[in-house]
Amino acid sequence: MQILTTILQYILAIIGLSLIVIVHELGHFSMAKIGGIHVEEFFIGFGSKLFKFKDRRGTTYGICAIPVGGYNKLLGMDRNESIPPDMKDKSYHNKPFYKKLMVSIDTDC
Repeated sequence: MQILTTILQYILAIIGLSLIVIVHELGHFSMAKIGGIHVEEFFIGFGSKLFKFKDRRGTTYGICAIPVGGYNKLLGMDRNESIPPDMKDKSYHNKPFYKKLMVSIDTDC
């Protein structure tokens, strides 16, 4: 019985940590959207992608195999990526400093 309690505690800890990560990543996501930066991908977890879908604005959402962690891929975060001319105004590096800062240090509240 003790082992089941321990396993349940670990499972609940993983779920709790995953919820914290989701809220944290949603903070970055929402600040990017408010700042006019295109979010290419929003994923919860890491590793193999288990489920994904793309919305009409071109953002891909999904869940990965290991549910601890997550990330947002913003258009223009990688200086070496090629950006379509019609999307340059939605690129991270074409935004003013305060908008980049807003995305980077969002308060998650």
